[in-house]
Amino acid sequence: MRVFGASVAGLLTVSLMMIGYGHVSVKSPSSGGGRAYATTTAAPAARPVIAAAATPASATARPLIDHKGKIVTNSKTYAIFWGKAADFPADLRPGVKALLSGLNQSAYLATIDQYMRGRTASTTYVRSFADISQPPTIDPTPQVVLAEVRKVLRRAEVRPNPNAVYLVFTSNLPPVDYCAWHASGDIGGVTTQIALVPNTSGVTNCYVPKDFAGVADYSFGTRSMADNAAHELLEAMTDPVPGTAWVDVNFEEIGDKCDFVYSSPVALNGTRNVWQLQSQWSNQASSCVQVGVVNQIPSWSKPHRPSHSTRASTK
Repeated sequence: MRVFGASVAGLLTVSLMMIGYGHVSVKSPSSGGGRAYATTTAAPAARPVIAAAATPASATARPLIDHKGKIVTNSKTYAIFWGKAADFPADLRPGVKALLSGLNQSAYLATIDQYMRGRTASTTYVRSFADISQPPTIDPTPQVVLAEVRKVLRRAEVRPNPNAVYLVFTSNLPPVDYCAWHASGDIGGVTTQIALVPNTSGVTNCYVPKDFAGVADYSFGTRSMADNAAHELLEAMTDPVPGTAWVDVNFEEIGDKCDFVYSSPVALNGTRNVWQLQSQWSNQASSCVQVGVVNQIPSWSKPHRPSHSTRASTK
């Protein structure tokens, strides 16, 4: 998850009944300011993260620990575009399709093979949905996003999939302190993975452009949201119910430990499909890596971003 600067005072369990699919239960962090929501993984325009001090090598080198919770080895990805089409970057939908379609069998996805308990990670882009209703203008909780996913699936007569990651892209950016988040929730007795990716067009502390050659010329907003989506997707596969699978002693997930660390462009499958995507933590390399265990980045070069993975669970 990509978050900065919020302190966590405690944990609470929020549950509700969802019409048509039953019970939803999400364990959420409670901050001093009263806001509660599950996993968050990036933060927008409140504070520029890149200006923070670097994390010492000894701190970042802490490995991810397998807490034996659910992982998603073979994910099915769905993109949900929530809001009016005119309010999104014009190239977002084709960009997201290219990103999600190109990840499978890529060297970038292979960075998480070591966390798949002897299996090989794969991901399949299934389809997208559009909902032109107004997305929330205040911080949307996981319950709100779960309700949106439920509504879209019911309307399309599609059953929830336990291996799915539903990436919800909103046309707006409410006043929040993150860039994106992922969580887990129950819809109709099926534990599903969700991620919220707000519209970070023009938000400079959610994406740090580099002058990499060959990166596809998508708009700034699309490149920013793609980077956030990739961050959340790989975390949703390695730690679907946050804090119960692969996290370090500080509950940082695979992407949190390497937030905004870029070493080279990432070539995915397909044409015009080269992106600037952040590195991921590798236990094998004890470092942030871009693809497999090559292009390693010294851990002390990682810009520090305070982050607290929170445990979201369903009951």
